[in-house]
Amino acid sequence: MNILLLETSGLYCSVAICDENQILSSVITDKPNAHSELLAPLIRQVLDHSTVHIKDINAIAISHGPGSYTSLRVGVSTAKAMCLALSIPLISIPTDEILMNGIADLDIRTEDIIVSMIDARRMEVYYSVWDSFRQLTNPLKAINFEIESLQLESQGNIHICGSGAQKYKQMHSEKKLLLHHEHPISEHMEKAAREYFKQKNFVNIGEYSPYYFKEPNITKSNKKII
Repeated sequence: MNILLLETSGLYCSVAICDENQILSSVITDKPNAHSELLAPLIRQVLDHSTVHIKDINAIAISHGPGSYTSLRVGVSTAKAMCLALSIPLISIPTDEILMNGIADLDIRTEDIIVSMIDARRMEVYYSVWDSFRQLTNPLKAINFEIESLQLESQGNIHICGSGAQKYKQMHSEKKLLLHHEHPISEHMEKAAREYFKQKNFVNIGEYSPYYFKEPNITKSNKKII
């Protein structure tokens, strides 16, 4: 089993490939918002480094969102084209789940909770809450810190991660609040992708579209077309 992992919901594009046991190769760009430019070369790079031929890919996993409208579309269109060409299934993993899985098991105690927070501009974030067994206890919601207060409760530590976590951290100084990684990366998709594949939890390639949480803010140009 070889799964190609494409993470395009965050600021930085990353690609990895895993088998049933481990990550075989991975790469992440340090150039922000360059998904359309770099995704295809990164795919070729991880395939070359892993020695896995493209015809031996059994599935492709992508980040479902929320995230940047443009970067999510780049990932989805690329994954769809490859899946159709190779006749393989498509796996979609929510971005908040990818962030949650980026926190190492050794850091989590039984009484702890994990909170994924995705920046939604200004003082708004999308957040979800997971228990120490990585079971979702509070599905993804939006909150605006200017008009609402989010009080997270836990008998243990509160692990926060994602691009919106720093906003929450700035307003709360309790010692049990632990700040982790800011960006989702393809390596953090490994565990979920493997489970989704075993369960045959695939999406309909023809009907699938990424999740933006809110409709993308697209403005029309006022320039006249000659």
